[in-house]
Amino acid sequence: MKQRIAKGCLPFLGLELLCGEGALVPRPETELLGLAAIEKIKTVSAPLVIDLCCGVGNLACAVATYVPRRRAYGRPISLKTACA
Repeated sequence: MKQRIAKGCLPFLGLELLCGEGALVPRPETELLGLAAIEKIKTVSAPLVIDLCCGVGNLACAVATYVPRRRAYGRPISLKTACA
């Protein structure tokens, strides 16, 4: 499956993510993963979420937005593609 490359704003789980040049557009099935992860993480008190090789950081941003009392970190391979 060919990945689409974008620069600018990307929608993901109701968020608008600003990404750098060369970022891979999250696939639709990643939203399903995000929803499942958020529901599971909400059952943990004060969760710590680390998303490595996260691309634009869409999952870490979604967790940080939708899960209370959490710490969420995302680290892309290239800082050029990271979200703002």
